[in-house]
Amino acid sequence: MTDEDGLEEDDDGENEDDDDGLETQDSVQNMVPIEFAKAHIAKIEEDMKHMHERHVKLMREMDSNYKMIEKETQEYYVEFL
Repeated sequence: MTDEDGLEEDDDGENEDDDDGLETQDSVQNMVPIEFAKAHIAKIEEDMKHMHERHVKLMREMDSNYKMIEKETQEYYVEFL
């Protein structure tokens, strides 16, 4: 079946790629510019690095807090006995 532009349509009404390998206007409009995609991925990577650093810092603080609680508990029971 052909649409008003003379392009072949699939059963679902979407245009097919031309036989010469060129993409239709609809599929080109849906593409993301490569530089934009690369910049966005780089930003995500940077954000993930910051999140990892923050996570490691929080884990170290938690470890320090638990060691302090353990020490205080140990001292309390030594004095108690």
